[in-house]
Amino acid sequence: MCLFSAQVIGQGKVSDSFVSYDLSKNDRKIKLTDLIDEVEFINLEETQESLLGSVGGVHVVGDKFVFMGDRFKGDIFVFSTQGKFINRINRQGSAPEEYPAIKDIWIEGDLIAVHTSLKDIKRYRLNGDFANSSKLKLTAGHALGNSGNYFLDMNFNSLEDQSKYKVVRLDGNMGITGKYLPFTKAPVATMFSPSPLFEYKKSIGYYRAYSDTVYFYQKDRFVPFIHFEFGNNWHWDNYDPFGPDVIKGLRDGEKVWSIKPKVGSRYIITSSLYGKSGKLRLEHVIDRRNAETILIDLERTSKKESFDLEVSHWESDDTFYAFLPSMDAVGLVTEASAKNWSFRGGTSLEEIASSENPVLVRIRIKDFSKK
Repeated sequence: MCLFSAQVIGQGKVSDSFVSYDLSKNDRKIKLTDLIDEVEFINLEETQESLLGSVGGVHVVGDKFVFMGDRFKGDIFVFSTQGKFINRINRQGSAPEEYPAIKDIWIEGDLIAVHTSLKDIKRYRLNGDFANSSKLKLTAGHALGNSGNYFLDMNFNSLEDQSKYKVVRLDGNMGITGKYLPFTKAPVATMFSPSPLFEYKKSIGYYRAYSDTVYFYQKDRFVPFIHFEFGNNWHWDNYDPFGPDVIKGLRDGEKVWSIKPKVGSRYIITSSLYGKSGKLRLEHVIDRRNAETILIDLERTSKKESFDLEVSHWESDDTFYAFLPSMDAVGLVTEASAKNWSFRGGTSLEEIASSENPVLVRIRIKDFSKK
């Protein structure tokens, strides 16, 4: 299967068949400011109720943005697509319509579905009113709804019959209708990560933090979809995540050990962690049409710091949403070689600079193919 490489894809076409991409620390670098064709800044209004702190990926619901704040504080925020604050939902508590903490959120029509730490899915209207709930019989690391089904990342927990599968599918009545990716043993240390389940072309993709392979759900199977090849720079070729020396290996190693991919219809952005500090990042962009790969150079020109870009999702072939700290957003404007930026909702650079909230940015990237 791995012999099917990205190079065999036809002229300018994107295939959803299995593809392997070579990634390296030495790939061609392009500065973030040079990679951007256009960027739109959306200042998220700052009030006493809308101080965001940490934020998750943004969900676009009509003319509104919905995203999760601190999962342990139980915050969900609703803004207009112009950046105006609408509502902060927090139903933290022990009552039947409440939750102690949030694991995941997704959108079901006009409802916010919340996977909670109490093994259930609670649904709320955008104004915060409780709608209904469904009880899960399984303890899952993460969950994601899709077309009336629910996919659970089991986080290496056994099922009730003690069978072992990484992913389970439930129907609308929460009955098990599919078991996928069997395993025999769990890693010694199960790494905390954002949800490994993600939406792709009206279906579901799946990856794990210490794996170099992305899976795609089709025809009632999770099949290998994308492989990232780091050569001899992949940590888990030398250390067994199921072995007793996994923690020591991470402390002593200098190789890539975690990949977080954002898969779009044309491009993939991968954020890879390497080194024992766990803070060193490689940000690759892969053009799926021709398998050309670059590294985003996030270093700031004016200061010895990097842009802290947190990608949410691809909106279209060449445009994605991301979050930036407010001063990084200011730096992006001041360091850009051309005035290829705009401000949504009547905001200004001065307002962005004075905000404690992160800034939502909508970025269209240039075609970086070599001519």
